[in-house]
Amino acid sequence: GPQIVYHVVWMLEEFNSERPYFGRALFYTHSRDNGFTWSEPYLVDSVENPDYGDKSPIEWINIAVDHMGWVHLIWDGINYGFRQHQWSRDGGQTWSNPEVVVPHIGYNGWSVLGVDQENGLNLVTATIDGLKYTRWSNGVWSQLSSLSQIGDPHFIALAVNLGNELFLVYQSHGGGQALYGEPG
Repeated sequence: GPQIVYHVVWMLEEFNSERPYFGRALFYTHSRDNGFTWSEPYLVDSVENPDYGDKSPIEWINIAVDHMGWVHLIWDGINYGFRQHQWSRDGGQTWSNPEVVVPHIGYNGWSVLGVDQENGLNLVTATIDGLKYTRWSNGVWSQLSSLSQIGDPHFIALAVNLGNELFLVYQSHGGGQALYGEPG
């Protein structure tokens, strides 16, 4: 059968931390032979000192592969949880410089990525100011918009349906569920 390419990301934690969030380093690797061998892990981001002061730890890394095979990484960076984006045009061999995509505070679970039929990368993330949305097309992020003003949403899931419909589900801070869907 055809060779399957696997892409994996993970976080190294600071286990001795008394903080509720304690990301220390983020990594990426891939396998081009159905998982028999793996590339040397790529260090996406890290912090030297687990005592972050007024900064945030790095964590909540997520990954998507678009229709051209470009690999996209999104994570909460050390600058107060601002969302960082980095991509590879060659399947994880070389990487762009990281860029801040969402300059909003919040540690609310993974940012979610979904590729639409036009090869646009849709990003939804939870902040203390509600859900934020942006779309990456031809190397440019659209203006950041608010999808919901519900404060402090957590743990989003995203599905792309029929190539142009985005469906989201997330947990509100109080434990309830909210559903948002709109054609793209």
